[in-house]
Amino acid sequence: MFIDGVFFALTGAALFVLHRKRPDADRPVRVPGYPVVPLVFVIGEVVVVAGSYVDPEVRSATVIGVGWLAAAAALYEHARGFVRGRYVEASAGQAVASLTEHPPFDTPGR
Repeated sequence: MFIDGVFFALTGAALFVLHRKRPDADRPVRVPGYPVVPLVFVIGEVVVVAGSYVDPEVRSATVIGVGWLAAAAALYEHARGFVRGRYVEASAGQAVASLTEHPPFDTPGR
């Protein structure tokens, strides 16, 4: 419930972010009762997330969920560094050229 609640709340909050950042964007589906309904939804999900920590029966599962989210965030940031070139010194063209010269998997018949 913890991880679900976190991502449900983030999804609801994304409606407000997108509405503010892209007010002229095409909206094929309208949110009924905007902004009240999404706000109530986000508040409800935050209460669920907080309640999962307050309840002693599920607190250990919540702590494990926080650990999973922290590990995922660390891996995401690490992978993002590769994409942005923080960890790569060669340019993209050189990396592609080296892969074509030395394929990672040399299979017979190729």
